[in-house]
Amino acid sequence: MKREEKGKRDKQGFHDGEFDGCKPLERSKDAISKRVFMRGFFFCENMGRFYAIPIAVLINPLPFLAALVLVLPLAAETKRGTVIYDAEGFFRDDFRSGNLSKWGLSEDNRYNLQSHTAGRIDVVDAPGLPVGTKAVRFKVPRAPNSFRAEISTRHEEGFQERWHSQRLLVPKEWVPEFNAKGNDIVMQWHGIPGNWKATYPNLEISIGRDKWFVRQSFGSAREPKRVNKELNEKVVPGQWSSW
Repeated sequence: MKREEKGKRDKQGFHDGEFDGCKPLERSKDAISKRVFMRGFFFCENMGRFYAIPIAVLINPLPFLAALVLVLPLAAETKRGTVIYDAEGFFRDDFRSGNLSKWGLSEDNRYNLQSHTAGRIDVVDAPGLPVGTKAVRFKVPRAPNSFRAEISTRHEEGFQERWHSQRLLVPKEWVPEFNAKGNDIVMQWHGIPGNWKATYPNLEISIGRDKWFVRQSFGSAREPKRVNKELNEKVVPGQWSSW
């Protein structure tokens, strides 16, 4: 979960697994605490709660699973967040182990953490899903210097085809913030900066007001081209959405 600009109120999110975590974005002063649940393999939350199911990343086009699955090449590193294939060519994590040992951890401006803070990133029972289904819950308090709670995978070589899938649920008590200065990012993909430091995700899925957004940043890091697409579909609290 990621907040585009630092906010001042609590936010919580749930994620079943994620390559570039959940980070909350800044919200208006009248914002209220919210949670996000991500089930399966990836979940994020910002304004309220989000529930997400595992993300699927496939080397070749394949049917998406009912859970978030990430498929990436085997990396030589063994650090947190290193992507490791299983025999079928998938990176999987349904969080039923109760730990996040496969993931890189970040909270606010602290990266590559060896452990997460209880209450900020937690493995929990996935709301409204079958018994035994787990999700990751993220919480970003609305307070100074509080703007990020995420899990992620490490980088890999570029120019490779990857397929991703996830499912999100915003809780019924979620209330849209129409005066917020930024969106709440629930999923993002980042490139590694070159000589010029990139400031935007290359691709993100986020929530602004009561709408879904898909935003891109590409080209020169010094003068990037940006695409901001507001989808027609509204965020429906209490209802799962699939991506």
